Amino acid sequence: MVYLAADLSASCWRLVKGHRTGDGRVLTETVLQSSPGAVRRDDGTLLWDLEALYGDIIKGMKAAGKADSFSVTGWGSDFVLLDENGSMLGDAVSYMDSRTERLESVPESSYVFSRTGMQERKSGTLYQLLAIRQEHPELLEKAAYLLFIPDYIGYRLTGVIKHEYSYAAATGLVDPETHTWDYELIRNLSLPVHLFTELSDPGTSLGHLKREISEAIGYDPEVVLSPSERSAAALLALPLPEDTLFLLSGKRSIIGCISSSPAKGTDAFGSGISSEGGTAGTVRVSASIEGAALLEKFMNETGMPDDEMAAAVRQRGVPGTFDPSALTGNGAILEEIRALIGKEGADAGDAAAALCSSLALSVCGAAEAIGKATGRSFGRIVAAGSLASSGFMLDLVAMHSGMTVVSESMDAPLMGNLMSQMITSGEISPGDRAEVVRKSSFMTSYRRI
Repeated sequence: MVYLAADLSASCWRLVKGHRTGDGRVLTETVLQSSPGAVRRDDGTLLWDLEALYGDIIKGMKAAGKADSFSVTGWGSDFVLLDENGSMLGDAVSYMDSRTERLESVPESSYVFSRTGMQERKSGTLYQLLAIRQEHPELLEKAAYLLFIPDYIGYRLTGVIKHEYSYAAATGLVDPETHTWDYELIRNLSLPVHLFTELSDPGTSLGHLKREISEAIGYDPEVVLSPSERSAAALLALPLPEDTLFLLSGKRSIIGCISSSPAKGTDAFGSGISSEGGTAGTVRVSASIEGAALLEKFMNETGMPDDEMAAAVRQRGVPGTFDPSALTGNGAILEEIRALIGKEGADAGDAAAALCSSLALSVCGAAEAIGKATGRSFGRIVAAGSLASSGFMLDLVAMHSGMTVVSESMDAPLMGNLMSQMITSGEISPGDRAEVVRKSSFMTSYRRI
């Protein structure tokens, strides 16, 4: 069978065609790649051009030639409101917009955490909805449906409206223990309850394309709900034993573990740990950390390439450390690092070594906090995403943590999307995932010396 996976991130999106070979590997081919880019309205609002995105997806599906199945994975938080006729109300505002900074009142973060296991994240769905309630209540009054971006693409293709669970679980409005919307919380926030319909598990079929779309592209694949939140999809492609943590890096980096239950205790709340529902009744217990974005910013501002960063880490030792979250981004990063380590004369090499050591220590600190919150011991970290390609960073994490760190070469969200479709079609079983990953990706291990 042939599968199509669309992976939408805030910086770029890809449509990939995949199939299994006779020896069990998954081979992929990029059909189309584009950068969505947030568009700034005249009043300064940042929004997504969903019509252009949808048009590109149709273009890509046509270029793919033929496929049996299709699914969409996307970045978290963002959504659209539809009226009773299924037409969009307002715009698809980006999570990067400043509207949530203008909120006059928000629920206590400890209250939301106690109910949903989610830490406060002002760019999240909950706070975006509160911003609409404050600034454009008429949209909520008119809205008949709320759809997350991947669900919206599925609706445009099939005409079927469903909420996929893993994406909903990242909104701060779902109870990770009951795997359902927290309707009491929703009512207490004065949000319209009817917008939050029954949640569908990953792997649920939306059916086939609308007739006019299948005729336009020349074939009629089944549209499937993969784990549509990118982190949830990535973890489907990273089978994790009990003693193993995941480290996913991109625009936002997270470290965590797969659990059967959420971590809602005071240790978890105080350590910035969230619990989000995933696949097959599991929960991903994780913490956000600074990561690849800071490395990229440093290299862009200083002109220091990756190999020089690696050399600085090897040769300079640890000239100083600091809390990476203390970097404001308001000035030159080199000057900020000098101030944080108390060395005004530090050159770029010392600053690079300090930054990398500080980032590695923040990973280790988060790993320790997750162990404490879950009562588990971990000896291994599997890394995927931007940091997975930074061998010198993974070396540092292994050195400071004493754990084995394994980097995965594959694009985990896309692979998870494809594997979800393969499980739905029956081509592989959930228990086959580890073997499929082993055959389809290249892994590098880093150990403390």
